[in-house]
Amino acid sequence: MTVIEWCSAGLLPNTNYTAVITETDNNGQIHTLMLNFDTFSANNFTWEAEDFDFNAGQFIDDPVPTYPINTAMNSYYNGGIYGTNAAVFNIDYNCTWDGEALAGYRDIDNGVKCEVCSDFVRTKFTDNGSTDLDVGYWNGGQWLDYTRTFPPNNYNVYGRLAGGNGPFNNTTMKLVTAGRGTTNQTTQLLGSFADANAAGWDTWHWVPMRDTNGVLVKVTLGGVETVRATSGNNLNANYYMLVPVVSVPTSLAASISGSNIQLKFPTQAGHFYAVLYNNSLSGGSWQPLSAPVTGDGTVKTVTDAVVGSQRFYKLQIE
Repeated sequence: MTVIEWCSAGLLPNTNYTAVITETDNNGQIHTLMLNFDTFSANNFTWEAEDFDFNAGQFIDDPVPTYPINTAMNSYYNGGIYGTNAAVFNIDYNCTWDGEALAGYRDIDNGVKCEVCSDFVRTKFTDNGSTDLDVGYWNGGQWLDYTRTFPPNNYNVYGRLAGGNGPFNNTTMKLVTAGRGTTNQTTQLLGSFADANAAGWDTWHWVPMRDTNGVLVKVTLGGVETVRATSGNNLNANYYMLVPVVSVPTSLAASISGSNIQLKFPTQAGHFYAVLYNNSLSGGSWQPLSAPVTGDGTVKTVTDAVVGSQRFYKLQIE
């Protein structure tokens, strides 16, 4: 008889997870299965790696994927607005791929290899029968500019990347601060992507953008802006995603009302909050004051009775 025990835990939104399932059979043999999954919202802002700028800094906001079924004015697929507008070398991109580009999709942009993508196909493609593509054989030092109208917010940035030559680092993203549409663009480094577990052209990973200390970078974007992605090794690039940064309260507000202490804190949907207390900062243990509170974007209040001469509080966010 094989016994499988299940456990459950609250999952945070916009997070990449690895689940390890271990089973012991009747002969005492241990079998392990590792599964990767994520809770990234389908509403997060994304842009496709193959949909870089054209015609010296021109772009399409929220382009419709139509390859290879039809042409449209708001698609990068040949025809419509894009049919006679090629990307300009050293302005919109700087790639020197010398192989054959994918016929029919940006095939007048010499130097960039677009190919059918082997990654999980998202609903934006399956809903209209189009094909997901990626930028393939993206060699070290080659860059692509992406201009979009970004929703104003603070973000973490993730790349959906595959390392053809194994582990990679120093794949960067920069903000174009001036000169978009010219050969004299100035840039500001935002962060870099590194994947120590990259395992081939068809093995796709979520790779977060980090700073030189390995910390997730928080970038502020809003309105029409241009970012530049530069390869640090031979990669395939599917798309990039902006994940809104969770607003963490800087303090827990406390006030006395009659014989009670009221503890107030702002919340955000998708997170759980718990107020903990301790009667001493030099000993004892932190205990939950109440059941976890579900965030919904409003200010919540947890109440404690006034007891003893002192009590300390802190807020835990999950």
